[in-house]
Amino acid sequence: MRTRAVPDGQTLVVAGIGDTAIAPAIFNKLPYNTEKDFVPLTMLGKYTIVLMTHPSVPANSVAELIQLSKTRGKPLTCALSSIGSTGHLTAEMFRSATGAELVTVPYKGTAPALNDLTGGHVEMMFTEPGSAMPFIRAGRLKALAVTTDARSSALPEVPTMKEAGVGNLEISGWWGLFAPSGTPISFVQQINQHLATILKLPEIDREMRAMYAEPGGLSGDRFAQHVQGEIAKFGKVAKAANIKVE
Repeated sequence: MRTRAVPDGQTLVVAGIGDTAIAPAIFNKLPYNTEKDFVPLTMLGKYTIVLMTHPSVPANSVAELIQLSKTRGKPLTCALSSIGSTGHLTAEMFRSATGAELVTVPYKGTAPALNDLTGGHVEMMFTEPGSAMPFIRAGRLKALAVTTDARSSALPEVPTMKEAGVGNLEISGWWGLFAPSGTPISFVQQINQHLATILKLPEIDREMRAMYAEPGGLSGDRFAQHVQGEIAKFGKVAKAANIKVE
C-alpha cells in the first residue's frame, strides 16, 4: 500500500480486510500504519466467510461437527489458504468460541487448499464464497454455516453461525477505498457523496452479487470506526493464537 502519495484527493487505494486489519496483527513490520497513514473513505463491498467440509465428514451441522471433533479421538484437519489469512483467523475464532478440536493445515493459496479439501485430504475450511461456490453447487463440498450476522444471498439456505448455535462468531470480509492521511476533508466528503450514489445503482448491486458479495455502504466516521474495531479484534485473535509472520 502506497503511503507517500500527495494527499490531494487524486490518489486513492482500494484495500481489503487483510491489508488493513489483519496484516497489522500478524506482521512484525509493515511499511505503513493503517490508522496513521490512511483515511478510510467508504466500504465498497462486503462478503461472508463460509464453513465447508468434505462430504465424507459425518456431520451435517455445526453442532455435529464440533461434537465429532471432540469425540472421535483425533482433531479435524482444517485447510488454510495461508498463514494469517482471513480464513485462518476465522478458524482460530471458531476454535476459541466452540472448543472444537482442530489441526490447521496451511497452503500456498486458496486453489491448492480447495484442491486438497475436495480430494478429501483435509476435512474442513473457512473461505469466501467466490472461490468455493462451484464446489458447493456441484455437491463436492458441504456448506454448514456462514459467518455474517445475516444469511448470505449467495447461500440463503445455509444458516448463520448464530443460528447454528455459535453466538459469538461474526466476521464479514470487505474491501474499501482509502486516501492518504492529510487529504482535505472537502475531498473526502465529495468522494464519499459520489460513492454513496454509485453504490445504490442497480447495476452495481447486480455486479457485486455476481461476485457473491454486496455493496458495503459504510463511509466516513462509521467506516473508520469499523476499521479500528477490526484491527483491535484481529489483534486479539492473533495474539491469543500466537500467529506471527516474519
